[in-house]
Amino acid sequence: MKLQPLPHGPTLQVCLKTQGLPLLPVTLSSIEAQVQRGIDFTTKGEFSDALKVFREALRSICMTAVMSQQDMKQIHVTIKKLVEYITAMRIEIERKKLVAANQEPTRIAELACLMTLCNMETAHKFLAYKSAFTLLYKMNNFITAAHFARLIVALEPQGVSLSR
Repeated sequence: MKLQPLPHGPTLQVCLKTQGLPLLPVTLSSIEAQVQRGIDFTTKGEFSDALKVFREALRSICMTAVMSQQDMKQIHVTIKKLVEYITAMRIEIERKKLVAANQEPTRIAELACLMTLCNMETAHKFLAYKSAFTLLYKMNNFITAAHFARLIVALEPQGVSLSR
């Protein structure tokens, strides 16, 4: 294929295939690096940046060339992880908007509880449980707060709070 990068300039000869596969800049390792970057943003509390990175990674998955069944399984696991994190980031961003507007404390607590249902890494689950517990305790909803306290204690054998 010939490309002309500049008007009236020389053309470049580009081969779109390498060893039978299309030349794609997206690999499984580059997607995993994007996911890790999004997780780092989540850990830092930069949820809107994390959401952008997760969405970008999800969009770029369709451009990945898969060589084996193991790679395909890894892609499926990555897609599930991205969907969970995108959902969690959207919930947290909405909750932060409501907190900033000082509206509907019941809805804020509900969103905090919904975020705990997302299947995230253990450290992020711990933070979600702790946030929901704190909000519910302040609202005098002790039964549900006790549930999240039990979940926090259940994560304790994994050493989540000790690593912090």
